[in-house]
Amino acid sequence: MRGQDPGEVSPSAEAVAKPATKKRSAGRNLPVAIASGVVLYAWILGSLLWWQWGFIIFLIAGIVVGAFEIWRALTGIGMHVVYTPIAVGTPLTLVTAHYLAQHNGQLTGAGVLLAGLALMVIACLLGRLRGPVRGFITDAAASVFTIGYVPLLLSPLVLLLAQPDGNLRVIYYFILVPCSDTGAYAVGSLFGKHKMAPHISPGKTWEGLAGAVALTCI
Repeated sequence: MRGQDPGEVSPSAEAVAKPATKKRSAGRNLPVAIASGVVLYAWILGSLLWWQWGFIIFLIAGIVVGAFEIWRALTGIGMHVVYTPIAVGTPLTLVTAHYLAQHNGQLTGAGVLLAGLALMVIACLLGRLRGPVRGFITDAAASVFTIGYVPLLLSPLVLLLAQPDGNLRVIYYFILVPCSDTGAYAVGSLFGKHKMAPHISPGKTWEGLAGAVALTCI
């Protein structure tokens, strides 16, 4: 039997010497995330205390950019969102709803808000009718999902802002946001195994969602 060359490393020794695989991270640059959060919260707090229309501009920009990110993600998996009605309809709807809620009451503002969102859906469906029949249902669902996930969930903030002490109510709302994000990040990093939407947002897990809900409630 041939003796082992002293310069060779046996597979077993190589496996022992190999360092343990680095634990996966949550896929986020934490210092950059913290710095971005500080800047955004400074703008939100300053605008809510001294110039509320600045917050509405920020909110509109966030919705438009968020919808664009969903459009880009869904396009990558073969689903096509009709984006233009969302980008155009969001500022028109939010500005009008906030103004009317201040001067004509919350019900008027809420009615305008719902009507604007409904018109966005109709415009997206009509825009998709110009394309081929194949894939219409999938693309229509993608557009409705985008409107429901971003404008529908965030636009009620303009109604909240129009209430007495509305700026303080919105500030309280944004205190809950980092609680949700921190809970999701901590629990998802340590225990996240089950992906929520791996093709759209690979880092999100059901365990992280549970952590977000728990810390927000606490």
